[in-house]
Amino acid sequence: MAHPPNAEPLRVLAGEPPSPAPYAVSARNRDDPNYWDALFLDTSIPVDPVAKACMIKDLQNPTRRYLLGPVRVFCNVMLALLLTLKRLVPLELSFYGAMHRVLHFLLKTFVTPEANYLLLRHFWVESNLENFVLDNGPDPSVPRAELFPRKMEELLHNAFNQHDWNLYNCVLDYSEARQRDPGWLRRKREQPPRYDSIRTPEVELDMSRRGPFQLLDMETALEVLKMIYPPFLTNREVDRAVLSLQFDENLLAYVAEVTGDDTWRYLATNRLPLVPVSYFQASRRLFEHFIVLEIVHHTLALRKQEQAGLAREE
Repeated sequence: MAHPPNAEPLRVLAGEPPSPAPYAVSARNRDDPNYWDALFLDTSIPVDPVAKACMIKDLQNPTRRYLLGPVRVFCNVMLALLLTLKRLVPLELSFYGAMHRVLHFLLKTFVTPEANYLLLRHFWVESNLENFVLDNGPDPSVPRAELFPRKMEELLHNAFNQHDWNLYNCVLDYSEARQRDPGWLRRKREQPPRYDSIRTPEVELDMSRRGPFQLLDMETALEVLKMIYPPFLTNREVDRAVLSLQFDENLLAYVAEVTGDDTWRYLATNRLPLVPVSYFQASRRLFEHFIVLEIVHHTLALRKQEQAGLAREE
């Protein structure tokens, strides 16, 4: 999809709307309809417009078409060797700082700005959804997620580990609170959900600046990044990171409970937390996890706007 000659690069900065989006709809041909145009213009599946434009550009990246397959095979072989070595070596150590420096270097050096923007957004989106569940859950006093990185450099502050810890703590806090107060849901039905925690991600990323090696799309990059965890984490920590992807179904069940809308339960693609996922499937499942949470988040953002509009009319 060629951009118009006068199109400027997308700049996503806190406090200013990005314009124009990094996707330009092509001239319409009814005898040769374009898949990407249809996907971009369709609004039946709600996704933030800027995030959606970045997703579509990322999906069209040539590295996804030509490199993803070979990279996936190579990375799975390397992952098998790393995991086997970890099982054979009894000494286990964690190197959080080193791991985050390596991840930050790889992302800034080899991954496209669009994919990096989606990654930074994801930390905000998941934290917002966890806080939405807790705000509307049995015990609104439990601690909230505070992981909202604006810049790539903030990923160095243990962001990837904190991301997993926040999810597990949300599941544990919500579940324990339900057991302490089994009648909370009946009382919850008497009041509308609170949407305070559904905030617009304020990512500071200038997409007009692109390094010479920033070529990798999101899914190919995830295949590479999954190899970074085993050398720097214990077996237990690697397991926890991979198995965290199985909690999509749980998180959406919580959203269904607090909103009174059971259709949320059927959106999860990462299902059945009692059936642990293979390490070798983790990258694809993480990619799906990103997209599903974007859909949930934007739908709740639209409901927040609707609720605010009704309040103004009253």
